[in-house]
Amino acid sequence: PKRQERAHTHFVGVTPDDKYITVTDLGLDTIFIYDKNLDFINKAEVPKGHGARHLIFSVDGKYCFVANELKSTVSILEYKSGELKYIDTVSCLPEGYTGETTASAIRFNENHIYVSNRGLNTISVLENQNGRLVYKDTYSCSGNFPRDFDIIGNYIICTNEKSDSVTVLDKHNSNVVHI
Repeated sequence: PKRQERAHTHFVGVTPDDKYITVTDLGLDTIFIYDKNLDFINKAEVPKGHGARHLIFSVDGKYCFVANELKSTVSILEYKSGELKYIDTVSCLPEGYTGETTASAIRFNENHIYVSNRGLNTISVLENQNGRLVYKDTYSCSGNFPRDFDIIGNYIICTNEKSDSVTVLDKHNSNVVHI
């Protein structure tokens, strides 16, 4: 509630067909879709209180994955011609984790979704199985408060806000390559 008392736009992007603009609103738990003239086309919601932060699309453009900051979850939606249809939401956290954490960045790489979790200081890996997400693993980012990251080849390069550091992880086995 303290981060959702009003609209809080957090991310703007383009749909894979380059026809529409997507806007995530953390305060309203909603993804809005506009045309190139910024006329409203459609909207889709994630579960209340989850806080839609960032989104990405699958390579084939059929699915949209939304990182929900406030609950460290990912929502999956089907995308077709300017319309998003909600499918499901899954946790990015290891089973049994009850501490405070917030999801930050999200990336899609080789049919896997990667999400950074601030507080837990990890990057979680989910597998896309034809529109269904399955939790696979969580890697320590070896830093404090992972703000953003990118995947280049076999490496995850993670920037850690509160430890003022950059770490490089092997995406296949979570080993720290460089701090």
